[in-house]
Amino acid sequence: MNNENPLGKKIDFPKKFSKDLLHLISRDEQRETQVNRTFKGFDVWNIYELLWLDTNEVMHHEHISITIDCDSEFIPESKSMKLFLGSIIYERFSNQTEVFNLISEILNLELNTNVKILNEIFTPEIVEDIPIKKTDQKLSACIEKTGENKIFSFSPFRSLCPVTGQPDIAKIIIKGSLSVEDKNHIANYLGSFFNTNAYHEKCVEEIFKELLVNEFKFDSVEGHFERRGGISIIPVRHKI
Repeated sequence: MNNENPLGKKIDFPKKFSKDLLHLISRDEQRETQVNRTFKGFDVWNIYELLWLDTNEVMHHEHISITIDCDSEFIPESKSMKLFLGSIIYERFSNQTEVFNLISEILNLELNTNVKILNEIFTPEIVEDIPIKKTDQKLSACIEKTGENKIFSFSPFRSLCPVTGQPDIAKIIIKGSLSVEDKNHIANYLGSFFNTNAYHEKCVEEIFKELLVNEFKFDSVEGHFERRGGISIIPVRHKI
């Protein structure tokens, strides 16, 4: 494992394969204020630029999704994950299964969890779009607690990278029953993240906590963050 966070630093592309390129972040450190956790879930990493070479030196390009349980001890820092996956080009494989097995074995060991890899990209299911307004508004109690369950997309959501200060843009997907007034209230609350420095996972968990505390009728929260460096991260949290 790499002990130095590479985010925000100029780092040359690796010249050989190495799991030590991974820099890990403790989940517990991201959850210092969470005493009683009321959710389960996972983080999906959509990988758009996985390249590997077979034993005949033929190059293969994969779009895959890597799913990491939200109870894993660590999460990988995104730039280090890109470097690690990029270094796979220096190995040789007989088939795709060997590539996936190598990635799984290393991530399972480093993150202390069991990851899942699929040969497809995870995409949001959307029924209704609600625009977000930049505000300093806090979330208050739900007004309407009955109605039909739907899938709502609130966007564009913006927060800031806690290391570089650069904007992170996302769609926030909420599955639940929301009145018109509640949807507008949530949209304004999400606008309060505009200058918040936090990793994607922490943003989604904070939104989940606030919806729960204020008794909104919902099932799950997803943060579909735009890809950067060929990787997009999608934290998904749902009720236990």
